[in-house]
Formats: sequence, C-alpha cells, structure tokens
Amino acid sequence: MKRIILAICLTMGIVTSQTIQGDEKNVDKEIVLQEKSKVFRPRSIVLLPVCLYHGFNSSVVIEFPDDDVSFTTTIVNILTGEQWFEIGDNGYCEVFVSRESGTYRLSIDTASGNSYEGNFTIE
Repeated sequence: MKRIILAICLTMGIVTSQTIQGDEKNVDKEIVLQEKSKVFRPRSIVLLPVCLYHGFNSSVVIEFPDDDVSFTTTIVNILTGEQWFEIGDNGYCEVFVSRESGTYRLSIDTASGNSYEGNFTIE
C-alpha cells in the first residue's frame, strides 16, 4: 500500500513540475533598455520606450511615450542567430518571435537618430 501511494505521489510531482516548466514561457517580462547612441540635445529627462515580452502569444511590444515616433526594431536570438525585423509607426510596434528558449537582443533605431538596446531571456 505504501508503494502505491509513493508511486502516485511521485507521478503527481513529475506531472506538476512539467506543467510549471511549460507555463514559464507564458510569463510577461519587462525588457530593460539602455540608450545606445546619444544625440546632442539640452539636458532634460529622456523618456525611454516601454518594452514588454508577452509570453502567451510570443510577442515583444514596443511603445514610445510620444505618438509621433517612427522606428525600426530588430530582435536577434543570440544563440541561433535567428532574426525578426519590424517597422514601428505612431510610437507602437509588436514583433512576433519564436517560443524557443534562449537569450534575445532587442535593438531599436528611431528616425531622429536615437538608438536603444536591451536583452531578455525566454526560458
């Protein structure tokens, strides 16, 4: 009887851990950006774009605080070299990427000459 209960508990533990590992890709993550190139301008507060990875639909959403920003976005899987490219208009863009685990590099270049970069990981 003890062996049957132990076998059931072990099986349930394995099933639970597999379910949790599958749900890790469905997590939303914020992508932290850094300004890569500096355009000379008066000292002021620089508003960076907001970038989020939505794990449920495997997409990266980029949203600038200003609506009149045009930009290009490139996402590269650092391990495999797979790339995604999208042009954003009106300060918003959504790029669909693969669900493959790894580290990805996000690069944003605006029409005004500003560049931003950040990394994120899909587990």
